[in-house]
Amino acid sequence: MTTALIADDEPNIVTSLEFLLAKEGYEVKVARTGDEALKLVESFAPDFYLPDLDLYLEMTTLRQRLVRKKN
Repeated sequence: MTTALIADDEPNIVTSLEFLLAKEGYEVKVARTGDEALKLVESFAPDFYLPDLDLYLEMTTLRQRLVRKKN
């Protein structure tokens, strides 16, 4: 089954996307924050994700911090 991650803090957008993707047979996970999205990406490796622009920027910043900590 193809997996999708929706990363958005707007409930109406999340509900609509989740419904449409599930209807098409996707396994859908939802993150409401960038930090939550990063944790989900690490735990189940979605085939694709649909990030809100603000959360995309937050995820990028958090990912850069994680890389710095590892190095």
